[in-house]
Amino acid sequence: MALLKAEKSNKSNQQASHHQGIAHHLFSESLNSPMSSLRAYSLSDPPNDDPRNFLYYIPNFITESEEQALMKQIYDETGSDHDPPPVVKKTPAWMKNLTTTANANKLMSTTANTSVKNDRWISLSNRRLKNLGGVPHSNGLIQVPLPSYVQELKQLLSTRQLNVDQLLNANSSERAEDEEKQQQESLWEYNQVLLNEYSNGKGIGFHSDGPLYHPLALVLSLESGAMIHFVETVRNDSETKERLVHSVYLEPRSLLIFGGPYYYTELKHGIKDGMQDEITDQCLNRETIGKSVGEQVERGSKRLSLTIRSCAQIEKKLEERTYSATETNEINRRANWWYNSINEKEQ
Repeated sequence: MALLKAEKSNKSNQQASHHQGIAHHLFSESLNSPMSSLRAYSLSDPPNDDPRNFLYYIPNFITESEEQALMKQIYDETGSDHDPPPVVKKTPAWMKNLTTTANANKLMSTTANTSVKNDRWISLSNRRLKNLGGVPHSNGLIQVPLPSYVQELKQLLSTRQLNVDQLLNANSSERAEDEEKQQQESLWEYNQVLLNEYSNGKGIGFHSDGPLYHPLALVLSLESGAMIHFVETVRNDSETKERLVHSVYLEPRSLLIFGGPYYYTELKHGIKDGMQDEITDQCLNRETIGKSVGEQVERGSKRLSLTIRSCAQIEKKLEERTYSATETNEINRRANWWYNSINEKEQ
């Protein structure tokens, strides 16, 4: 209990100290711009009258100049957006073999003192992506430091009262009643970000984010827009189909927030391939974006998105970017396991 209070106090002091340097903050304009009540951005009533379910769309969450500055930092840190590495369309045999304990141990014994690899761009058939903060794993997240631009984005979310516990508790009929539980929830944080780069109208298949995270996700879109679809799986005796439930058009600089058992678990979400998105009557934010049913919206040549999530279980938190050989090997092993699983799904 005392430890929780000390950690909370230290976290508050760090936030207060960081606020003093707001003039040099990547999102200084937005930090000084008040946001309406979150309810004003809700796209639907809670399905099944369950207050745990929520779907919010916030247009212009950051300014255009902040968007450009953020993209510059992304590419300055991760490498130029020109001449990306070749697309891997087939999983290399050595990665497939990582699924066995013997091969995993063999990899760990032969990669001592190598650098951590999970913070690099990975090229798949439809997109480039990279993990920030560590690789989600059933044993827990080995948490590594997030880039400075993500730390500053987290501060903006906190300033606008969009922390993990604030969103989950604001949309739940169950409130944390005892002090220890409240303090534990106050330590939940966004600790994992998936950075995606889509080119030439590419999208991502329907999927759910799974049980490794707290049941919410935030998606910040940059440079170009796209339509995200939420579908439910309908099964009968002969076939399985995906039925469209809702669509939301994601404008550049917008923030989508969804969570709860319905949106996070029961429904899948994805973005279809195409250089145009058609506005339909199932597009929940068509009035917000000023579009009518039947209109076609052109996509740009490239779209970036940051999917911001909170891993529910932390195995280890590494504060520095210099790791022991054992830590490096395990981080790399998990990164390869994660790459293998993602690449198999997209083939």
